[in-house]
Amino acid sequence: GEMERKRREYFDAGVKFVWMVDPPTRTISVFSSPEDSRDFAEGDTLDAGHVLPGFTLGIQELFSELDRGDRTQERTLDPPMA
Repeated sequence: GEMERKRREYFDAGVKFVWMVDPPTRTISVFSSPEDSRDFAEGDTLDAGHVLPGFTLGIQELFSELDRGDRTQERTLDPPMA
């Protein structure tokens, strides 16, 4: 319910797309209206259409970067060995 409310607010404010990233499923849902969406998985590439001409994002690349960031954060949180 909360995410649906936020999507409506974004579209009411004039946004053209809402991208919802779901790391556990490694998918991205692209909403073109509060109710209409298309799902993308790791083998797919997103583009921003006429909103950002020429912009593309490989979903596998995005999640690989997020994975690297998680590992980096885990290493920095580990206490030093005595």
